[in-house]
Amino acid sequence: MLPLMFFIDSRMGAARLVPRLLAYSIVPFCIWFMAGLSLLNKKIDVEFWDKKKAVTFFAVLSIISGSLSSFAHVNYSSRTLILPSETHKCWEMTEEAGIVGLMYEHSRETNIVLFSHSMLPMSDNENFQYFERLGDEIAIPQVFFLEQFPGSGTYFSAVLETADLDSDDFTRAGLPADLYSDFYLAGEVPGACRFWVDSNDIELLDPSLNWGRM
Repeated sequence: MLPLMFFIDSRMGAARLVPRLLAYSIVPFCIWFMAGLSLLNKKIDVEFWDKKKAVTFFAVLSIISGSLSSFAHVNYSSRTLILPSETHKCWEMTEEAGIVGLMYEHSRETNIVLFSHSMLPMSDNENFQYFERLGDEIAIPQVFFLEQFPGSGTYFSAVLETADLDSDDFTRAGLPADLYSDFYLAGEVPGACRFWVDSNDIELLDPSLNWGRM
């Protein structure tokens, strides 16, 4: 089970399943470990504890345990990303920047907004379909769902760049890593996120609109 979850985590590029499995199994693991020590204590000759090799045995055991703990800690830390505390303001920032103006009701275009798997759009039900999540092995749907109009080809209007969104998320979805390199910076929450909009759609941004007043 553990190797399979590790493989899935490696494909996703994030520590998701393995830490949960270890957390859920810590209690039964401790019970079996204590039972094993109790059984071992009964099996080992009493004279063993008075010999120098007992010290060597526990010294080696301590070194192995310490090494494995260090490896696990470093591996977990390197694969776990803590988002900045200001990240919760990102969608509000996009609304203030005029993201609602990109929606079909106002632009009469299918403008797709890309964002990371850790975020949840604050759009209304009618416009939720125009937000595409990247990461966690998310596959971009068929091209005709993402066209501004029939035959136009795939088009992405905006990107919400957060700390957990990297080039691998784009390449796994079959998109160029520099997709928004020439986009216009329409808004930003310092240290948390940036809202990038295609230069062709800047005029569609309308800060006077919000999700509660379409």
